[in-house]
Amino acid sequence: MRKLIIVVLLLIAFDKPIHCQNAPFYIGVCLGFKEGINAVNTPDGRRNGFAFNSIPDAGIKFYYPLDSNSPISLYTELGYSNYSFIIKESKLSDPIKSFKHHFAYLTITPGIIFDIINLGIKFGFPITANYGPVIDLSKIGTLVEVNAGANINLYSDDIGILNLNIQAGYMLTGIFKDYSKDDPLIDIIPPKKSQEITNEFNPRAASLLVGLSFLMNMNNIFQ
Repeated sequence: MRKLIIVVLLLIAFDKPIHCQNAPFYIGVCLGFKEGINAVNTPDGRRNGFAFNSIPDAGIKFYYPLDSNSPISLYTELGYSNYSFIIKESKLSDPIKSFKHHFAYLTITPGIIFDIINLGIKFGFPITANYGPVIDLSKIGTLVEVNAGANINLYSDDIGILNLNIQAGYMLTGIFKDYSKDDPLIDIIPPKKSQEITNEFNPRAASLLVGLSFLMNMNNIFQ
């Protein structure tokens, strides 16, 4: 994992000289709000619910077309990424126990853009975790997520590009290193006695982000 990240960073650092001279190179910032849900079935007695992040995602994006006339571009994003979802009791009585889970990661996302469609793989390292009470970070694994979306141009000129970003993501890895041991709700919403908690129930967030990015054309700024 570390070797992959180092390779990606080196590609960013040395990418500019290998491009065609007329191809622009952009650096900018992005900001967005995200909604999420646990996409994995819960143990009996629980159910999933949607939750909005109270803190926006933010990042720095490096964007570089392969050629000034090509619809294909590469990008790398360094970011702060949040994921939230609700797990609650499945009973219908009132009050129902409900817990908003929140996880935040420092992330790096290499990807490719074709016209306005982008595909990427996000790698993340946990920095906060809670479901109300704090979750020990030693129980949280490294994030691997596949994401896809659209970058819709709202405005562009010689200085830069303003985009509307719509991004869907799905975790390829479970959030907990060992959910069978570290399920935070095991004593709060216990499963039926006949059911065993296994890593089959390890949460994986599916999410949808809507935000904006502004990318500056570094070729024109430093001319």
